[in-house]
Amino acid sequence: MTNNFSEPVLVKIKNPKKFTQVVMVLDNETVLKEIQAIRDKWGIVDFYPRSKYFSWQKKLGQEGRDKEFRENIETMRRRKGLDPIFDLVLKRAAVCNEVIDSDYKSAYLIPVPDPRSSDFKHAIVINPNTTKDDLLYVFEKFQEDIKASNSKGNKRLAATLPKYSIEINVDTRSEIQRDRKWYWLYKAGRSYLQIAASVNERGKIKPEDYRDNVIKQIKRYSALLKRWTFTQT
Repeated sequence: MTNNFSEPVLVKIKNPKKFTQVVMVLDNETVLKEIQAIRDKWGIVDFYPRSKYFSWQKKLGQEGRDKEFRENIETMRRRKGLDPIFDLVLKRAAVCNEVIDSDYKSAYLIPVPDPRSSDFKHAIVINPNTTKDDLLYVFEKFQEDIKASNSKGNKRLAATLPKYSIEINVDTRSEIQRDRKWYWLYKAGRSYLQIAASVNERGKIKPEDYRDNVIKQIKRYSALLKRWTFTQT
């Protein structure tokens, strides 16, 4: 599939709150432009299937360019004031044009200085949308890293973890997936009436009569995106 922004990044996340958090980032015009810049720089003309993502990443490693790619993604994420939990989301969006549940964890780790020594402690940052599974994932991953580094306080993590955050307040209506679909159909050139005619859920309502509802929801989704601002903290 050739990349272009007449179609959205495919987001396969079941939890409505997490879905909304992710699409509010990936549908933002400034983020889309930066994702496209990443694709252009790295020669991503066609999207890579998820099954080939790690092969592509391995190839970068063999070329000695994997660190540069990671830094490009992290720089883009920092510019938007996003939490580190979005690193993998942005990578998958840029390379595969697809994001799934396991790409987005609503908790992450930050280093905390210990006033009693030169060591660091670590805290898990959560938000109102954090799930028990995400919390457990971060905890278990931290334990693995501690064991692998065999370093008290794990200073390696403390030195590499960014300290950026963003407060995410989003609309998590159950219709958000539908509204996003209509929004992107309109961006792709479909008229309001054409979109209304394609909606099976309208039942016996004529497309002409359903058109106003389509307009209302598309404008609402668009306003939601415009209301969203990225600030670096």
